[in-house]
Amino acid sequence: MNQQELALAQRKAAIEQKLTQTGEKTRLKEYVRESLQKCGYVDDLKQHCWNIIRSRPLEATTVKGLVDEIRPHAKLTLPDAVKDDLLNRIKQFIEKGQN
Repeated sequence: MNQQELALAQRKAAIEQKLTQTGEKTRLKEYVRESLQKCGYVDDLKQHCWNIIRSRPLEATTVKGLVDEIRPHAKLTLPDAVKDDLLNRIKQFIEKGQN
C-alpha cells in the first residue's frame, strides 16, 4: 500500500468513526431503509428472490447461492436518486465536521 492509499484508508476510517460516534451512521441507514421501501425497491427485490426460488428445485437452493445470484441484480436496480442523496448527505456531514 503506497502512502496515498494509506492516507485515504486513514481518512475513510476517521469518517466512519465520526459517523458512528455521532449516531449519523444509524440515521443514514434508517433513511436508506425507508427510501428503498417507499420507492418499491424492497418489494421488487423480494419478488426477484421468489422468482429465482420458484425456478429451481428447493434442494438446489442455498442462501449463499441465492445471495450470489441476487447481488448483481440488486446493485444494478438500486435507484440512482437514493444513491445520490445518500452521497450528498455524507458530503454535508463531512463538510460540517471541517468547519
